[in-house]
Amino acid sequence: MEVNGFGLSQMYLAFAPIIGGIGSGAIINMLSAASIVPPPQFGSYAASKAAAMSLTHSMRWDFEPAGIDVVGVYAGLIETDMAANLDLPKTAPEEVVHRAFEGIEAGLLDIAVDERSAMLRKQLHSGIEKLLVASRHRATAIRESNGGNCC
Repeated sequence: MEVNGFGLSQMYLAFAPIIGGIGSGAIINMLSAASIVPPPQFGSYAASKAAAMSLTHSMRWDFEPAGIDVVGVYAGLIETDMAANLDLPKTAPEEVVHRAFEGIEAGLLDIAVDERSAMLRKQLHSGIEKLLVASRHRATAIRESNGGNCC
């Protein structure tokens, strides 16, 4: 929460006057598929990313009058040290950046940069109940692949 919640709020307060003084600009927040649906064994991370998503949406409307776009970039697993031990599909960091800039150039405020985050955002828009059922099935599959361990 220190980084994804409180740190994000402090960053907004520090940079918004500078960007607003220019007359236009953007703040880009790196969110996560975990912002939408918490994966097993990553509850604290997911909660902090959900807080970041909420701040992104809230600050978007606060800063719009100053000409500042607040953009949320959603990604599943990215090829980083954090995900190195997970045997699941990952997206290269360069691809995340490329797709994020494509979305910004297209005028999008919420950008899904991989299949997992795009699918979760689509499910979210089609109904939260379906999303939660799919999340439960995925958690069960992950738990089973981990020898039945949940934590």
